Amino acid sequence: MIDGSLRRMAVERIDLVQFHWWDFSIDGWIESLQTLERLREAGKIRHLGVTNFDAARLEGLLDAGLPIRTNQIQYSLLDRRPEGELVMVCKRRGVDLLAYGTLAGGLLSERWIGKSSPDPQTVNRSLLKYLLIAGECGGWEAQQRRLDVVSAIATKHDVDVAIVAIRWALDRAGVAAAIVGAGDARYAKRNLRLFGFRLDSDDREALERDAPMGLRGEVYGLERESERHASIMHDDLQQARPPET
Repeated sequence: MIDGSLRRMAVERIDLVQFHWWDFSIDGWIESLQTLERLREAGKIRHLGVTNFDAARLEGLLDAGLPIRTNQIQYSLLDRRPEGELVMVCKRRGVDLLAYGTLAGGLLSERWIGKSSPDPQTVNRSLLKYLLIAGECGGWEAQQRRLDVVSAIATKHDVDVAIVAIRWALDRAGVAAAIVGAGDARYAKRNLRLFGFRLDSDDREALERDAPMGLRGEVYGLERESERHASIMHDDLQQARPPET
């Protein structure tokens, strides 16, 4: 698979390979990463990263001598599960966090201010995923209060709600980057506003005091353990891959 990726991208080395393991009750995740480490030592990979690893499993990899550089995790005002033990492990062991889902599938944007909750039967899988998360931390009423607080801060700084939400994630301890989609050039230009302002102490206090607290718990725990959350996840991607050409 690594050789195939190198050929397709026409490069000699992949800068970062991120590894995900769906079910930790199935053995083999450390051994699989050891295979990737041998490929790194052979010069085909520059850095190894993981995706959605909780604190205990991440520390297990590091204790096994694997040089994990990053952990890509879902992190937003709506989902604050990385805070706590995972952040402490990353700080202690030199692992950076890459935050995705910082806009919660678009729920943290002007689009939903003052609007009714979308019908779960009509939304795409990504938005449904975050609707379920919102349901775990106060529901739609709490989400509207959260948006009101973020919107007031956005107005103060003359930026979009999304920019405040991304800036908040970037400012969290251990976060090295936020992964944000840009469907067209408008969003790319909007995202540049991230680097033109900072949240001040009043903003941060308001977000902690007035916005409903985001989801807490084990990183990616609900997605692995709750049938309601796991049912919308794609865990058969390997079987679904088309033949390589």
